[in-house]
This record gives sequence, C-alpha cells and structure tokens, in this order.
Amino acid sequence: MSVLPGAQLAKSGIVSGIKSPKQQIQPAGVDLTVLRIESFKTRPSFASDSLKATMAREAPRRGPTYELKAGSYRLTFSEVIRLPDMCCGLVLPRSSLLRSGVTVHTALWDPGYRGRGCVLLLVLNRRGATISVGARVAQLVVFQLAHRPHSTYSGRYQCEGLGD
Repeated sequence: MSVLPGAQLAKSGIVSGIKSPKQQIQPAGVDLTVLRIESFKTRPSFASDSLKATMAREAPRRGPTYELKAGSYRLTFSEVIRLPDMCCGLVLPRSSLLRSGVTVHTALWDPGYRGRGCVLLLVLNRRGATISVGARVAQLVVFQLAHRPHSTYSGRYQCEGLGD
C-alpha cells in the first residue's frame, strides 16, 4: 500500500474542482474546502437492516461565513472525489482546526466512491467558530491498494452531492 502525492490526485482527476492548487495541493494529499455546512434537525434511526438518516438544513451564516455554536454539523466539501478501483481514501482534519477546538470525523472512503463527500464537523470550542465557504478544513489522503478488491463501492452515497 502506498500514499499518492497531492499533485497526482489533481492531475489524474481523483480530486477535481480544486480552486487554489497552490494552497490545496499538499505533498501527501489535497486540502478540501467547505461548500456547505448544515445543522441536524431530526435524530437518526438505526436498525439492523436499515437507516433513517437525519434531516438537516443550512446552518446560520452571514454572507459567506457560517456562525456556528458548539455542536455537531454536516459539512459538504466543494471538491469532487473519484476514487479508482485500486484506491481508498481517508479524510483528516487540518491541524489549524484541531488547534482551535474544531475537528472533522469521517469513515473510510472505499474504492470506486464518487461524489462530493460529507463529513461530521464538530465544534468543540465552547465559544463556537466561524467558518467561511471555501475555507480549507481537511485533507484527503489516498492510498493505493496492494491487491484488487473483491468489489467497489456501490452504496447509498454513491454520487452524493453531484447534483449541486
């Protein structure tokens, strides 16, 4: 398994929609930016064979800046990700977020995933946070698999956010 350099992710189209290559392309990944932040409005329901996802609506903002209280939010990235069949991805928070009491959480992005990913944004700073549309908040790191997987992603979130 190996990590693909950020320049390769951009050049190959694994990450598209990069607005500021000089800032976003990193040695071992690509910084992802904020498209939208939403507040959760209902609670989810998990059963052994189904998921009733939570409903959400755009979080309060002034112009391009979200004014967030401490809590949990759904964050959608601006960039489109197209993971090849031989790659998986992890999204990690930028250290400047962590140093400010804010973080993102996500699951593994499986081979074959396509979409504008969503992650959990946690504002742990009790004073809240302001985050602007276009702010770099996370880094996608893509790993090349050692062997071809038995299948690729075909779940409910395939092509998420591509209608935006």
